[in-house]
Parts: sequence; structure tokens; C-alpha cells
Amino acid sequence: MPIYYNLDIIQGSSFSARLNAKNSVGTAIDITGHNVRGTIKNRYSDTTALIAFIPTIVSSTVGTVDVILSGTQTAILPITQAVYDIEMYRTGANGEDDDSHVVKLLDGKVNIHPEVTTSTS
Repeated sequence: MPIYYNLDIIQGSSFSARLNAKNSVGTAIDITGHNVRGTIKNRYSDTTALIAFIPTIVSSTVGTVDVILSGTQTAILPITQAVYDIEMYRTGANGEDDDSHVVKLLDGKVNIHPEVTTSTS
């Protein structure tokens, strides 16, 4: 069962969050030998993502990942309450997802807020 954690993003602002993957009893998940990926969608059932991102693994042994989005990336997101998840996956010899081990680590809602101050160049 993934950890449920909500995110708040402001359009046009850089966003970063350090997240820790844990199992249902709160023990850190070792993600050694895996890659991680994430997606934000309007609804779980949507086939198109608002944005896909590649979290950075900070510590694989304790499942710590950083999610970083630039101001340019957040600027294109609509003002909404969306959903996201982050999963770990194993890669095969070709460097692609080999579908042998995919586990959802984190998920939750994403509140995308409008920016108030904009540049006027």
C-alpha cells in the first residue's frame, strides 16, 4: 500500500519536495536497483497526463526521493485539484522498464494554485 501524501504547487513557481517511501507499517522501502517515475493527472481514469516527471533518488536504501519541477513546468499546469503517483520499477538489459517489478510508492492529491505576481517585461 503506497503512502498517501498531498502536494501543493503554485503555477509558475519552482516546486520541490523530499518524499520518503514507506510500507504499511511505516518502515522505509529499499528501492535499490530500481528507477522511479511519476505522473500528475486530472483524474485517475485519465489516459493523458498533465505532466510526467522523473523523481531523483536521494537514498535508495531508505526510499528517499526528490520531486522537482521548474517554474516553466508548473506554469503549464491548470488550476485544479489533480492526482499523482510515484512508482518504482526495474529496468532490463535495454535500460527500459522490463515490467518485472513495478510498485506504487506514493500517491495523493495535487492542489495547483494560481500565481498572483507575474513578470511584466
